Amino acid sequence: MNRITLLFIFIIGCFSCQNDAPASEEETTVTQPTAKPTLPSLPLETIQYLWENCDYVDYVFYTLPISMSLNEKGSIQYVLRHISADAAPLDPNCKPIGRIFYQIKGENFLEADIFFQKGCTYFKFLKDGQATYANFMTDDGINYLNDNIAKASEMQRNAQQAQ
Repeated sequence: MNRITLLFIFIIGCFSCQNDAPASEEETTVTQPTAKPTLPSLPLETIQYLWENCDYVDYVFYTLPISMSLNEKGSIQYVLRHISADAAPLDPNCKPIGRIFYQIKGENFLEADIFFQKGCTYFKFLKDGQATYANFMTDDGINYLNDNIAKASEMQRNAQQAQ
C-alpha cells in the first residue's frame, strides 16, 4: 500500500473512533421535571377524632354565590368520607376555590383549602394557619361539590330570570 492509502485509512479510522467516544456531560444532561411539593396525608387518628367529635362543618367559597353549613352528625360524617386516604401533591398552578372549617364545640379544630378544578381536586389542611397535610378528594367528594355548585348556579339563574 502506498502512503496516501495508509493516510486515508488512518484519517477514516480516527473519524470513526470519534463516534464511539462517550458523550460530553452537556449532551447527557437530562432535565428532570420539577417535583411538586408534597405534604403528608391527614393522619387517620385526626379523621377518626373528627368523625367522633366534629359537630359543625362550614364551606366558604371565594367566588361562588354559596356557602354550605352542616350540623347533623350523619352529614358531617358523609363529608369526612370525601377525604381520600391518599396524599396529594400540591400544584402551584392550582388555586383554592374556598375553605372548609371543621369545628368542635364552636372552635375551629381544622381548616382545609378546597382545590377543585380540572386536574386539581384535593384538600390542603391547615393547622394553626400552616399547610400541614394534603389529601386527594374522593369521587363522592367531587360529585358532591359538582352537584351543590350546579344547584347554586341553577338557583342563581332562576333568581336572575325572575327579576
